[in-house]
Amino acid sequence: MNQFVPSRNRKRLLKKNSDLVVRFGSPSLTAEKEILYLRYQRSRYQSFVIGESDQELLEGMRWNLFGYPENSLEMTLSLDEKILGFMILDSASDSLSAVYSVYDPDYPDRSLGSFAILYSILYAKELGMKYYHLGYFLPGHPDMDYKKYWTPSEIRELDTNDWIGFGEFQKKYADFPW
Repeated sequence: MNQFVPSRNRKRLLKKNSDLVVRFGSPSLTAEKEILYLRYQRSRYQSFVIGESDQELLEGMRWNLFGYPENSLEMTLSLDEKILGFMILDSASDSLSAVYSVYDPDYPDRSLGSFAILYSILYAKELGMKYYHLGYFLPGHPDMDYKKYWTPSEIRELDTNDWIGFGEFQKKYADFPW
């Protein structure tokens, strides 16, 4: 965490979204978040969720994101009292882990997903956390590949279970058939 310094582009992202109200608190499920979640899922994962009803999607959301709030934290992003996004984070004594983020698909120019990650990293630094976890990294997977752009970072090495730098990981597994 101490090595993370926002790049010029990330600083521009903070400035672009400086009109947002960002709040951290206990996870709280609302009808507004349910509607936003459905819009996000239907927009971002059209082919994946096409056969699922709204009810099925919401049941998954309730269980996965709001079912175990004991060590969780929620960050909400709002503009003029309207929620544009939210992120669920797991909190440990020395780390924050991004569990899932949802954002309004009608605001692509704001890069709300990247903004949520950046803001939560800065929040983790403010809290004095040693680590910030983005979760599993699946090289080449269209929904997971973005994680390689958040540096400096480390990845758990497949063989030894040791943490190695991302550059070292890329070199070692460049030819691996993901």
